[in-house]
Amino acid sequence: MLPASRQLVTILAAATSLVLACALPAGADGPAPSARAGDRNAVLSLDESFRTPQNAAQRDWLAKQNTLAANVGCEVGRQTADRRSSCFVEFIPFRVVQVPSGREIGRGVIGSGNTTQLDYKSSTYVQDVNLGLVQASGVATLLSRAGVAVDCKAASGGGCTVTGGGGEQWLRYPAQNQHFTFKVTSPGKNISYHQPPVKVTVSNLAAPNKLTRKLGDTAQVRCDSEPVGSGTGRGCVNWTYEPTYTLDTHDPRITQVAWHVYWAQNNLRFKWGLQGKGRPLHHLSDVDLQRYNRRIACPRGKYPGKSCDEYPFAATYEGAGLNSDYSTHAVPLNQNTTEGGSEYRGKFLRENRILDHDAYWVHVKR
Repeated sequence: MLPASRQLVTILAAATSLVLACALPAGADGPAPSARAGDRNAVLSLDESFRTPQNAAQRDWLAKQNTLAANVGCEVGRQTADRRSSCFVEFIPFRVVQVPSGREIGRGVIGSGNTTQLDYKSSTYVQDVNLGLVQASGVATLLSRAGVAVDCKAASGGGCTVTGGGGEQWLRYPAQNQHFTFKVTSPGKNISYHQPPVKVTVSNLAAPNKLTRKLGDTAQVRCDSEPVGSGTGRGCVNWTYEPTYTLDTHDPRITQVAWHVYWAQNNLRFKWGLQGKGRPLHHLSDVDLQRYNRRIACPRGKYPGKSCDEYPFAATYEGAGLNSDYSTHAVPLNQNTTEGGSEYRGKFLRENRILDHDAYWVHVKR
């Protein structure tokens, strides 16, 4: 018995011969007069991508894609994202048509999942594309291939470099997903923005042409080496996503601070940081302006024997020196210090690489 790889080659060769024979016009002994010698008498075409599953096979394939981006899930036609990941799914239909008769000899639908996984502690992130031949008939069943490329040379590539991908692969039917995994690196130390286009190239052995199409939305990546990431070196995040900082009133280390933030969010005019009802906070990195905000909100001796807690935080552009809509409250010093320290808000700023002017929300658990 032949090894599995040899069997596949034999099957494909036989299928190719059969396809080419079937592709000839009825009664013809050779290529159509309009075709050049050696050309295959068929042409591949890509139809317009669609973003709504149209049948059970497509819905079943989509349900399995949620494992690709565990943090955000994957939806068709809508980019789902958080600060460190994103996913976009769409379906790409294609046809193989006989020339010159115009008879369709193959049809297929490719499901594509385009996923970004970022690392706040690394200048290299992962771009993963998952392709599955969800539906197929005729020559599309056995003879379809696809390749994927990440175009760092495009203007939106931002000077990134890319490795990996794995080259062109067979699209096996029924859908056995093929993964194309790339490592994209942001060089240098400056703040850089990257959104390199991800492109898929589809081919079929029955047709001589290959067609390339840009896949759907990818994450808008920002990489930096700023001090807010102190101790983490260079890292990357999806900078357009506004993350949420969470405080818990049941946490004994910050209970009174959390309750103060909850009160302020529900009583201040602009409900700062309260997503869905208020306005976001914007990080302020200027240390002198932070001190100024504190002096305005909490002049010395305001709460004798207690620590003065202000909200919005002094390290925001909504702080008391820049915004008159603020609140203060007396809290234990250790709770005030803990909430603003490296294990709480400092950790949130670090792991989300919150830079100057970056927006974020605050959620208080009760």
